[in-house]
Amino acid sequence: DNERYFYINVKNSKDNNESDTDIGYVLTIENDSNSKGLYRYIDSYGNSNDEYVKTLEIEEHILNDYNKEERFKIRVKSESAVKTEIKYKVKINCYQKEETGIVNPYKEGTLAYSIFENAKNAYIKSSEDKTILSRIPKTVPAQQVSSDDERTLSMTEDDYGNSYYFRGNVIDNYLNFNNMCWRIVRIEGDGSIKLILEDKTTTCETATGGANAFIGEGAWGYKGKVSSTSDLLDFDYENNVGGKLENRPGAKQLIDEWLSNFDKELLKEDNWCIGNLTNWYKWGDWNNIINNNDIKKFVYSEAVKRTTGLKITNLKCEENNKSIKDYGGLLTIDEFLNAGFNTALNISHDNVYLQLKNNTSEWWLLSVYGRNLYTSHGSFCVLHNGGDGINALHMIRPSIVLIPNIELIKVDGTKENPYLI
Repeated sequence: DNERYFYINVKNSKDNNESDTDIGYVLTIENDSNSKGLYRYIDSYGNSNDEYVKTLEIEEHILNDYNKEERFKIRVKSESAVKTEIKYKVKINCYQKEETGIVNPYKEGTLAYSIFENAKNAYIKSSEDKTILSRIPKTVPAQQVSSDDERTLSMTEDDYGNSYYFRGNVIDNYLNFNNMCWRIVRIEGDGSIKLILEDKTTTCETATGGANAFIGEGAWGYKGKVSSTSDLLDFDYENNVGGKLENRPGAKQLIDEWLSNFDKELLKEDNWCIGNLTNWYKWGDWNNIINNNDIKKFVYSEAVKRTTGLKITNLKCEENNKSIKDYGGLLTIDEFLNAGFNTALNISHDNVYLQLKNNTSEWWLLSVYGRNLYTSHGSFCVLHNGGDGINALHMIRPSIVLIPNIELIKVDGTKENPYLI
């Protein structure tokens, strides 16, 4: 019938550094050499050009959505009815459409505005040594460790709105505050800034991290002193006091004591999410809850699902999750996974910004790991196989949150030229 056709699919790649803008492209089909072909197209919505042409040019765009895809059916026929061979060339030219249209949602001159603006500019310039605005990260939190060359500011929801979090081998999220060096973990939905301690003894320019990222002397119990088996069953992050080896505070009391000399005017009393303390699951069989007659001795929290990639990481403290309001606390397992870590053993995390250089200390996270029905609860901790009993001894690496709309003095964010408020 003197007519053939083929398909061209155009898709926005999962590996692209996406922004709030569309991807534009021009698709061109034209004759090669002395071929005498004519071309016509029909797109996914039934649109087409009116008649066959010698050179077919289609200009379209794809929205910022990794699974957005367009399909074009290209019809080919000869200029005459004579049986012949047609040779053609297919070219595609991609470009960022309306790149200046990325809207910064924060107040100009604030820390949140500068973090977002720096990442937006790095995206537009395709920078290799800066954090790039990429609402969808290159790797999947919980399922994958961030790649060595991944430096992104990505987005997910939290209790306050859209949160932008740092992921991967980030080198420009340093901040000096209260004569200490901190790393910025994320911008919360209301524009407040969550930090984690990097070096408590110096500013970022001379920070060494390592043991200086922890408070207290030596390892500390999450719960505190344990005097009986019944105490072990009580997961009470707020009120547990006393140390396992000597009379000293538990994790929360240690953080509160350390923050007593901080200027609270710049700190936000934030929502620190501990997790669900009512629903527990058998390993590998999530439908068997704690009152099942054949339940195993040890059961696991909702958060364990997310560490194995069975449930998406979530920065929202959802219904039935226990949380407290406080000026300081510990990171959750979801923040830890979003930053680029994985809880599996024998995996290198050397290029994740939360990893302390030349330090193998284990440190506590806030999220509940599991529960042994006869002895104790457990909590997640870093550099350990998942979690540990809350009476175990690990390091305390504190986190704080700066108030929204906090003004900025320095705007670079590198170790040599950190953010300064």
